[in-house]
Amino acid sequence: MSFDGSGSTGDGLGGTIAKYEWDLDGGPGYELDTGTTPTTSRSYGAPATISVGLRVTDSEGDTDEDTVSLRVNGAPTAGFIFEPSPVGIGEKVTFSSTSSDPEGPILSASHKWDFDGDGQFDDAIGETVTHSFASAATHSVALEVSDSDQATATVTRNVVVQAGPPGNPDDPPAAFEPLSPFPIVRLAGELRPNGNTLIERLSVRASKGTDAAVRCLGKSCPFDEQARTIASTHVGFPALEQALKPGVEIKVFVTAPGKIGKFTRFKLRDGKVPKRKDLCLEGEQRKPIRCPSS
Repeated sequence: MSFDGSGSTGDGLGGTIAKYEWDLDGGPGYELDTGTTPTTSRSYGAPATISVGLRVTDSEGDTDEDTVSLRVNGAPTAGFIFEPSPVGIGEKVTFSSTSSDPEGPILSASHKWDFDGDGQFDDAIGETVTHSFASAATHSVALEVSDSDQATATVTRNVVVQAGPPGNPDDPPAAFEPLSPFPIVRLAGELRPNGNTLIERLSVRASKGTDAAVRCLGKSCPFDEQARTIASTHVGFPALEQALKPGVEIKVFVTAPGKIGKFTRFKLRDGKVPKRKDLCLEGEQRKPIRCPSS
């Protein structure tokens, strides 16, 4: 990201800008002195809201300061699972997004699918969609997701379509199918100057009857575990809405019998947004697994 302070001027009596000093991380002090050069740049590795400051000194030794608020957007991560596999010609396949965004849920309308391999995401819209294939082949399926700032991410998976009916009629059915719609776990809060993280809301959005449990590991945790059954579309955990210390781990288990559910872990960090990891769960088990891609 580029910053330009060339709009700064002297005192109007012939003074010129002799020094530009920048605060690019929102911390105390101006850590970067660019001398008489009014421009600089910096990249940011995590989403945050930062106060960027500039202090100028003119040739007479007078100084002035200005700050602007900069919001750094975190890009989403795209992923999806599908069922059944293998697939027969004309058989309906359910595709469920496992995509996530560090700053909140991705709207259903921001999930766009490409089923015909033409590179255009114009074949379906939504977190969970169905599609069938008319030919026996390995078909490339792609998903594009966009966050509220229009940052995008894409993922591509191969779907093998067989010429005959998939599998043996005497084979047992697949043990697990993905929850539909696939659960969304959202953590909202803010970083405190003392390194703590203020949790403003932890919510789980999933279908009615799905079980959601939260474990909190760390000295400042308000509880060890709380569990809820989703009665409508989502559930929250108000007891967690307080300031927690760095090192705390919050683990979220979203499960239903016979279904592929979701596991999400947040690790709170000093001065940084929580580190997030998303995996899947089988049935009512709590051992996280890789989300199936085929």
